Amino acid sequence: MHKIVIADEQPLLRAAVQALLSAEGHQVVAAVDNGADALQQALSLKPEVLILDLALPRLGGLEVIRRLHQRQSRTRTLVLTAQSTEHIAGLCLQAGASGFVSKLESVEELGEAVRTLLRGRAWFPVRSLGSVAAPQGLQAEDEQLRNLSPRERTVLRYLVNGRSNKDIADELALSDRTVSTYKVRLLQKLQAGSLAELLEIAWRGGLLERLPSTVSVVDGQSPQAAFQELLEAMPTPVSLRDVDGYLRACNSRFLEAAGTTLEDAVGKRVIDSLRVPPEEALQFHQYYLQAVAQQQPFSRELVLHLHDRAYAFRHWGAPYRNAQGELVGMLCSFVDLSEQEQAIIRLTHANEQNQAVRRARLAFLHGVGEEFRRMLEMIASQLREVAAGLADSPALYQARRDTGLMLERIGVLLDLADHESGTLLLRPKSTDLVRLTRDALKALTADGVLSAEWQAPQAPSLAWIDRGRYQQILTILLQHCGLRVPGPLQVTASSALLGHAEMLWELHIGPQQREALLGPPSDLLEPALVLCERLAQMMGGQLRWHWPLHDGYLLTLRLRLSQATL
Repeated sequence: MHKIVIADEQPLLRAAVQALLSAEGHQVVAAVDNGADALQQALSLKPEVLILDLALPRLGGLEVIRRLHQRQSRTRTLVLTAQSTEHIAGLCLQAGASGFVSKLESVEELGEAVRTLLRGRAWFPVRSLGSVAAPQGLQAEDEQLRNLSPRERTVLRYLVNGRSNKDIADELALSDRTVSTYKVRLLQKLQAGSLAELLEIAWRGGLLERLPSTVSVVDGQSPQAAFQELLEAMPTPVSLRDVDGYLRACNSRFLEAAGTTLEDAVGKRVIDSLRVPPEEALQFHQYYLQAVAQQQPFSRELVLHLHDRAYAFRHWGAPYRNAQGELVGMLCSFVDLSEQEQAIIRLTHANEQNQAVRRARLAFLHGVGEEFRRMLEMIASQLREVAAGLADSPALYQARRDTGLMLERIGVLLDLADHESGTLLLRPKSTDLVRLTRDALKALTADGVLSAEWQAPQAPSLAWIDRGRYQQILTILLQHCGLRVPGPLQVTASSALLGHAEMLWELHIGPQQREALLGPPSDLLEPALVLCERLAQMMGGQLRWHWPLHDGYLLTLRLRLSQATL
């Protein structure tokens, strides 16, 4: 029986996940609602899997993952979150997570992800990150380095010590293309994603030597005096280091972020600091010297442990030269990615909460609407029974008519709620639009309340369309227009073939006499027009009209041609 810890702020979700895992034979040893408790339980109980959200109080989910990774915990972490973007999934992978599942997916995917992690593999769906294999530990690096050929080791040593492809080619009497091939081969063999990762592997393997400085610090006035005013005007922490990595100038934001003073910082290198762990300081220093040797702008993500806390940074720099064009050093800056990550997570979490509230409200309104519709249908049925045993009564006729109108309007509101929630779907079928329109007009004008003349197009009219929704649009527009036109209506259709086996279908509904002025829609009918607009958009078209209604309505749909037309 596998031990699992769950960390999520929502009690219902914790209970649901615990029930799922228990049904599959797993043992949930703890279920907590904050990141601090999640870290403590994972370290003390040592579960095989920790399932956690990212937006946890007291300690964020990414920070929990990083701290477990730093302490070399054997617990595998599975992120279960509503934040399903590729960026968030990438952050989880970089932090050391073993898997990522969106809360929007089915419970079956969560179960499969847990089983996959317990088998020692990672779970990052293709739609989030692409195919991701389980990360390989560092214990195999020595063996990987030993398996390199002598020429590969030589190229690796040159690469990580800052030599360009051209320099390596000249030194080893190779072509630039051959050096590039060696570089790709090294990235593949050592499973590194960049030259920076090769640098780290080579440093751990003892292949990294101190890079030579190409120039010395410029003589004369200190850069600090010349640039202090400019540096202070910059909104981010900025520093100027010489080619050996000694700090020469910085702004107050840099000092504030580093938690030091100007006297203690100037003239010091990162490797001289007692605040940064020695191994991390050496990696930072070697990477900086490599950038100096290349004399190119650089940008890199790194993690430093300060005050018993891990900070993720994006560190970048650009060469700085004096008036004679000599390289003085690198102008550098950094941004705390931890704060950015938390800000992104908070915003995404707030958006997901708003979406959840919106979905809950729509579900509530839909449920109330369905209840009212059932009640009205019962009333309508009772009115029909009463009407069957009585003589014609104006009051009874009006009651039945009003009940029918209320049912229609509730149906419109329910359709709009379905559209907002994304559950309103179209079911297209191959249809003769001329015949469908003509039959619908006959049914609507049979009782003599509406009067309309019909002009059909001569062009092909076979296309894929949801017949019921098309008839619904036609019914609403005819009824709406008929209430405001004193005379008969004119319904005209036209069609035109488009590229990619598509057809443009236009339906015009308006008064036969252009001088007939129509008033604006009433408040009660406005939702019906909104529904028509939404349905037209779902069919690849639009509905247009102007008030006063001189020209009526113009419905334009972009439809796929049926096989018979093709």
